Amino acid sequence: ITGNSGSGITWYLNGLLIPEIRFRRGVTYTFITEGGEDSSVLARYHPFYLTDSDRGGYLVKSMADQLEETIYAGFEGETPIGVGRYCEYQNQGTDRSLEFDTFEEYKTTLKLECDPGTPGMFRWTPDESTPDVIYYQCATHQFLGYKAYVEDGAAAHGTSLLWSMAAMALASLALHLI
Repeated sequence: ITGNSGSGITWYLNGLLIPEIRFRRGVTYTFITEGGEDSSVLARYHPFYLTDSDRGGYLVKSMADQLEETIYAGFEGETPIGVGRYCEYQNQGTDRSLEFDTFEEYKTTLKLECDPGTPGMFRWTPDESTPDVIYYQCATHQFLGYKAYVEDGAAAHGTSLLWSMAAMALASLALHLI
């Protein structure tokens, strides 16, 4: 979908598989994160963040590459805050992904499983200094995310965005908009 090859996982946002998303400057967005919080198990640790990098993977980059990247949300200093319990959509028995023409059909064969605990949460408000195109990414894996457009203009009263992450069994992470 994105033209990039990653680690076999991707974001599932608001009912869509790695969509291009849109933000409005001046609107506060709330991110509910369920990509894992145990940094010792990278396969189950997917800190969500917003960046100018189309690759992502900030925590696994060299110091020189980190200095080239701008992070807009999801970190406090060098600490990722886009973390929370780990949730994953899992196959129920045999992987049947090749039997379906669309992801939505395949998704009906999966079940959401979550570790005990609570989701994480952080808020972000894009402003005039936020570029028109940024990316939502995973801090521990490259090419997990995709494009986000930041636009000017009036937003509907009370507009907010609520994200919740969970890993998909052939692996997508889920985020939801309310």
